Amino acid sequence: MAELPRESDAPIYLIGLLHQAFADYGERLASVQRNEWAKIQGRFEDIPFKDSAPQMMRLIGKAIDSSEAEKFACVIDNRAREWFDLLPSELTSEISADVVSATYPLHPVTALVLPELCTQYAQNDRSLFTFLTSAEPYSFKRYLEETAADGAKLPTLKLDRVYDYFIEAVGMGITSRPKLQRWIEVQGLINDVSKTLDNDSLRVLKTIGTLNIVTTTGGLKATRSLVALAMGDDVDESREWENAIDNLLQKGIVTYRRQVDELRIWEGSDFNVDRAIADYLASDRSPLVDLLSDIRPMEPLVAQRHSYLTGTLRYFERRYLDNLEQLSTLACTLENADGAIAYWVGEELPDRVPEMTADGKPLIVVCAAKLETLRMQAREFAALRHVQHNAPELQSDGVARREVRYRLVQAEELFDDTLSQAFDVGENHNVCWILGGRETLNHVTDLNAQLSRVCDGVYSKTPVLWNELINRRDLTSQGAKARLELISAMLDRADRERLGLEGYGPEVSIYYSVLNETKIHRCEDGEWGFYPPPEDSGISTVWEAIETFCLEAKERQQTLDLLYQRLQAPPYGMKQGAIAIFWRRCCFTMWTMWGFTKTARLSRCWDWNISRYW
Repeated sequence: MAELPRESDAPIYLIGLLHQAFADYGERLASVQRNEWAKIQGRFEDIPFKDSAPQMMRLIGKAIDSSEAEKFACVIDNRAREWFDLLPSELTSEISADVVSATYPLHPVTALVLPELCTQYAQNDRSLFTFLTSAEPYSFKRYLEETAADGAKLPTLKLDRVYDYFIEAVGMGITSRPKLQRWIEVQGLINDVSKTLDNDSLRVLKTIGTLNIVTTTGGLKATRSLVALAMGDDVDESREWENAIDNLLQKGIVTYRRQVDELRIWEGSDFNVDRAIADYLASDRSPLVDLLSDIRPMEPLVAQRHSYLTGTLRYFERRYLDNLEQLSTLACTLENADGAIAYWVGEELPDRVPEMTADGKPLIVVCAAKLETLRMQAREFAALRHVQHNAPELQSDGVARREVRYRLVQAEELFDDTLSQAFDVGENHNVCWILGGRETLNHVTDLNAQLSRVCDGVYSKTPVLWNELINRRDLTSQGAKARLELISAMLDRADRERLGLEGYGPEVSIYYSVLNETKIHRCEDGEWGFYPPPEDSGISTVWEAIETFCLEAKERQQTLDLLYQRLQAPPYGMKQGAIAIFWRRCCFTMWTMWGFTKTARLSRCWDWNISRYW
């Protein structure tokens, strides 16, 4: 149903609602299974929808039943306004004091952090409401059952309990996904020191760790003031928690990064990653085309429809280019490529693009969008790779090594997303040149459709041959052996059905594909023999090309290498594995038609010059 044509009278739409991406659901599957799920995802169009943290905070306020707290409503509202005034402005820019009040008995900092935790490390609002409504340990519902409020003291659910909930219920400690590396490090360090700390210090440590996990920038970072605010039920209590923070700093369990005003739960490092990155960026001025070619070379792209309909696999080599001189002299570096796709990352668009490459292959040029963003992400990723492989300090500094590794994973994900967006023809309507003509691609499937259309035109005389054993550039040992056995049968048993071949071996498969289906070997007037193929056989054009080649050899010598080159080039584009069979069969048929005796044994002249026999 998913593959029904869109233009049909009764289109069918399959809509699936997922709480996270396909890849996240298959995180613990084997790589082969993940690849299969990726193929399934490719058949659908993703329409991501994600609530912002302020929107999810409003949802929390709507979901909490505050009817039993109405007698404390005035006190709650007053404290909410006090909290609102003390919180960093970047955290409260999209909410009001009423929103903070509606989330009681959640602590305001907890209400701000909880949506981010659920978005980054769980299943968005699904996990959020599971926390609010389930009876799991450390959940919101269990907190209400265990805690009572009175007029003098209004307790709140704080970040340390949220941390315990995620460790206990969500099970983040056992996962190994790269993006959870920070959580794993935080949990490991807290576990190591938990038995040596008093309860208050441990709670502060969990609060700092949770803020570290959520973000390292912006208003939610673990500043001293925000951590102290997050620990108290009243704004006046924040001063009391400053001593607990100082205690953790003195013990070296927490470090303070003065340049960014942030408390970090993991131990410090003498290696400044940011400075190392800045030094590399200042010294390296490699052009974008060199960066992309080095860090993300592109695999060939298959012309799918053309390959399926003809049985001949055709693929285009893909390269990055940024200047007209390279474009005019571009040649395929992959010897067996059927064409080239140049991804243009130059500042100015080319004014003229050749129709073919320098070696006579079809050329397509696709221009990148959002070039400046792509350049920034590529340089950042390249810098982190350089630091990871070349900084000697990382050999002995495990903390710095983990940070570089973590940042490298994040930078790679961001770079890949940016690269994908730069050449996303569905989003950007990228300008492109196809066989020298300028066109605009509007849909993600347009590029592959154009590849097949180009192959249909350039390789218009390609034979239709459905056999992967023989229709390939390089034969396997099994294919080479089967071809030799078939050619021997062609020479010795041409007058027998199926050339006297028995069973279902690979030589029989090649016989049916190359000789039987094309009607080159057929029965006429009760006798089996070889005959020129009919026009609708799919290989008549190749037969005519070989015949023309032989006739041209009457005046001058023709080498087999010249024939092979001619058949492998447009408009035939034939694969080397099958050329030998057609060459031998065509020549042998003409031998018989022109009166040469079969005892001449064409096998003796396979590698000779054909003119010797004229």
